[in-house]
Amino acid sequence: MHILVIGAGRVGREVAKVFSPHNDVTIIDDDPDRLSKVSEDLDILAVRGDATDPEVYEVLRKKESSLDVCIAVTNNDAVNILASILVADVVPVGRRVARINNEHLDYEKLRERTGIELFISPYQQAAISALELVEHSWARDIIHFRFDCIKALALQVDDSNFDGITVYELMKNFRGKTIVCAIERYDAEKGGELVIPRGNTRIHLRDYIYFLGTEEDLAKFAETSKIPLPKYPKRCVVLGANEIGIKIARKLIEKGSSVKLLDRDEKDCERAATILQDQALVLNDRHSTQGIFYQESLYLADLLIAATLDDEYNLIMGISALRTGIKRAICLNSNADYYETAHTMGIDVAVGPKLATVTGIVQKLSNEKLISESSFLGGRGAVLHWVVSDRSRVVGRRISDIAFPDGALAVAAIRHGEAIIVTGDFEPAEGDTIIIFCKHEALADVKKRIAR
Repeated sequence: MHILVIGAGRVGREVAKVFSPHNDVTIIDDDPDRLSKVSEDLDILAVRGDATDPEVYEVLRKKESSLDVCIAVTNNDAVNILASILVADVVPVGRRVARINNEHLDYEKLRERTGIELFISPYQQAAISALELVEHSWARDIIHFRFDCIKALALQVDDSNFDGITVYELMKNFRGKTIVCAIERYDAEKGGELVIPRGNTRIHLRDYIYFLGTEEDLAKFAETSKIPLPKYPKRCVVLGANEIGIKIARKLIEKGSSVKLLDRDEKDCERAATILQDQALVLNDRHSTQGIFYQESLYLADLLIAATLDDEYNLIMGISALRTGIKRAICLNSNADYYETAHTMGIDVAVGPKLATVTGIVQKLSNEKLISESSFLGGRGAVLHWVVSDRSRVVGRRISDIAFPDGALAVAAIRHGEAIIVTGDFEPAEGDTIIIFCKHEALADVKKRIAR
């Protein structure tokens, strides 16, 4: 498929990276440095030009008779909307997606007037990422896929009942319902390690175990395994009086939580106080010191969600919150380098607005022809969506007969919209989408083997 990405910033590069391995991707930007970087890293066509100039899209007319998908993800709403309109005047476009930062636009009217199928809000996506961790009270991390019917939730092992047992012993009563797809392990000397498990893999205390399944089956596993399910937090602190923080605060208030909203910017605090009225206490902390947790009795809270656009600041305040006694800290983060630090400090990581935008786009564009891959655990692991063709040598064979390399595991299949947990006797069929977890270093080998 031919996919056009408009904007070679962080979001554009990540979107191109996801789709380029199995699709024909063109990216447009007016910044030569950005284009140079993306051209070096990816096998795509990079075109320098102004996205609001109709002539820049003439290259598409010469290259293709039509365009399957156009994804406009610059940091400028007007550019994204105009570019999505202009490209459709040059070549036929199947689906159009535009990133929109302005939360106050009427998306339905825009959709009617422009024909743009999908609008993605970075702030909305980031808020959803954080709130999902609140809803899944026992989950320390969540991995999403192109399909809504399954997800992976991480449990940190702090129960001696799990310590030392094998994956097989843990999951033997849930075979075909839920599967351990990855284990994140931290060692004082080696640092973080990703383990792609087998049945005889032993679980260690403090491991993060990633369980994959449907929402219903994951809930049954948690209940049957007697995993402690913390109650919904009653007292919450939200750091950041921006669009993300306000959205999070509103949802927490709807759920009955008492919310205190904290920010360094006085004007943002005034705006948030006007929007939330008397539903939340809005505090202006100009100095951003740890003392604010004691001065306003914030240390008594059940939960802190750090939702500013500054990853480092979120992390620092999350660490401070836990040290002062707040029970749980969730921090927005778009920097893979901070992922390991956050988890080693006991902080749960929600995807920041830019990476949440990428995730949202990939999920919304779920299509049997859009084969994609994505990273997890700060880039140490990869998830591959592999669509089985009628010519594939795996059709009709047991999945256990396929020689996947060490560090790779087929965990699930999507067939006719339904999820199937893969066991050794599973036989792939034409049209199945197989979900494979692997270490980053095994990814190239996996691609070669499934391409045969």
